[in-house]
Amino acid sequence: MPNYQAEIAACSQAVRDKMPFTPSITNVVTVNLVANAQIAVGGRPAMLYLADEGINMVQACDSFYINLGTLFPSHREAVQETIASLQASHKAWVLDPVGLGKGADHNALIAYIKDHPATIIKANASEIMTLAQTWGLISQETEQNYVGVDSRHEVNQAQAAALALARHSGGVVVVTGQSDLVTDGNRMLYSLGGSDWMEKITGAGCILGGVMAVYAAVAQDPFIAALTAINAFNLAGKQADGAKGPASFQTQFIDRLYQNSAREVSQIPVIEQGEED
Repeated sequence: MPNYQAEIAACSQAVRDKMPFTPSITNVVTVNLVANAQIAVGGRPAMLYLADEGINMVQACDSFYINLGTLFPSHREAVQETIASLQASHKAWVLDPVGLGKGADHNALIAYIKDHPATIIKANASEIMTLAQTWGLISQETEQNYVGVDSRHEVNQAQAAALALARHSGGVVVVTGQSDLVTDGNRMLYSLGGSDWMEKITGAGCILGGVMAVYAAVAQDPFIAALTAINAFNLAGKQADGAKGPASFQTQFIDRLYQNSAREVSQIPVIEQGEED
């Protein structure tokens, strides 16, 4: 298996050096937490909601993060206009398709994104499987009644869906869970680590998406950007695991994102498909 440590360390250090500008249209529940995490790893965030803001920010940004968790009436136009501008500018962006099946606006945006795919798609196993089914990329042999943010499936159950999405989009797909899967349709790796406390705070997945977008700003290979973000996330989570409760864990987690060096981030083990058996 190729050793990705050098590439991960370089990606992590490049963010510290360049401080990329990574705006977001994101879940209002977690705006503050996402922004603080992006700052902690070395990025510069901005949060926006209106279509003209999105277009203007795209012209100035290095990458972008879009999370569909809480949509307002203005979001449908804002998201579509922003994505169109990102594609025209050939800039990297990360999609977190939270809220699949919640309503007509979500469904319309998901349909639009099929033909305007993200550089990186990050979601839990149930979201990845539902997205691939919704886009007609895999059969609907599994039940498709997923609504919400909690996964009902294990990461390894979403392998086929992740591969199908990556090959359709030409980008990278990340499936989050007890272990995190990363694939570009050819390579498939797992990253291990994290903390059970992550299930006790709101927005752990949103943080990962926001941080991933920061690394996507500096990495020529989005596969490396995704691995770097997951390693940074899992390392900080493991280090903060001794917290006494979810509030102190959240604080220690952000501190660790800030404190960890590029070399430390690169040391988290990644394994190829099949090696974990």
